[in-house]
Amino acid sequence: WDGKVRIVVQSDAAGAFAPVATVQTDAAIFASSESETRLTILDAAAVGGTLYLVTRDDSADGLTTTLVGIDLASGQAKSFTVQNVQEAEAYADGQLLLRRYDMSALYAASTGGTAGESMPGSDYGTFDPAKDVYTQLGNIAGDGVLGAYSVSGMVYGAASGTLYYVNGS
Repeated sequence: WDGKVRIVVQSDAAGAFAPVATVQTDAAIFASSESETRLTILDAAAVGGTLYLVTRDDSADGLTTTLVGIDLASGQAKSFTVQNVQEAEAYADGQLLLRRYDMSALYAASTGGTAGESMPGSDYGTFDPAKDVYTQLGNIAGDGVLGAYSVSGMVYGAASGTLYYVNGS
């Protein structure tokens, strides 16, 4: 193995899969905190020629997430500082719409918290990758038992400017 990850981008004008580019990037971007490749890709979004991946480090505490961008022309990768990202969607003006949730706060509250302690909610906002800046737009309330742990499936409808998501099972 040569230590490279190959990303094949496939899509045609009708949305069907058809090869259009193959990009090679260094596998080191997928190395976990223990230098083993045990990252889970939670979500992905493509904006302006960059593939953004939300990853979780399963070799450590399983709670830490990272946002990485891979330039689809060069294969060059960049990590961002935004924390607790769970989902990413293409937004406007080269930005992403992110949903964040603090899994470590949920874990701390569930293992050492007091009865009736509120569980963490989830927030969403825009992320400007050029500036590495997250701007919170709002909160998603949880169900009271697990907070916003069960929020998932975020989709952004650009035509209506609406954020859709599933809350609960």
